Amino acid sequence: MNKASLTEGITIDILSKTKREQKASVINTPNDVMIGKQVIVIGGGSYRSWSKWPEAASYGIKVILVDIEDNHPSRDIVCCYICYDFSHHTMDHAHACKIVQLIQDQGIVADGCLTFYDECTPLTALICDQLGLKGMSYKAAMIANSKTETHHILGLYVDKYQTKAFLQNLIISLKKKTASCCHKALSFLQY
Repeated sequence: MNKASLTEGITIDILSKTKREQKASVINTPNDVMIGKQVIVIGGGSYRSWSKWPEAASYGIKVILVDIEDNHPSRDIVCCYICYDFSHHTMDHAHACKIVQLIQDQGIVADGCLTFYDECTPLTALICDQLGLKGMSYKAAMIANSKTETHHILGLYVDKYQTKAFLQNLIISLKKKTASCCHKALSFLQY
């Protein structure tokens, strides 16, 4: 190996290491866009999710936690804690109005609203709508929470989202069922 190729190898290795370090720093550092943002979180969760809140604070995110438990262990960890019983999801419209009022009464201007719980998704969508925040619509949240509705909606787009293999298997399955039904009908008619 001559001097030029040895030098090139070292240069390439140094550049590779620098790029790896840059990638690692991008992955391990928070995006400056989130620093100082106030995010409403609906539902504090169990003891397994408590580690989220100090981590969010370390990224500069101010968490406004809304939960049904008055003495939730996360109440002292987050920036702001609001206790409100939103457990009856048949009343999500009323709950959203009350939660928005409680937030505004404290002078909080939220930058976002989210939840980690499926059953709170429609409530979160309503809060986003009332506060003018980006998020899914209430209708989309209700469809996502209903297996039947989701299945129906996805069924409307079979051609667009199903794989060719799935459709081929579906056709084969339908042919077998049709043949079986025809055989049963012919058997019935022969007697």
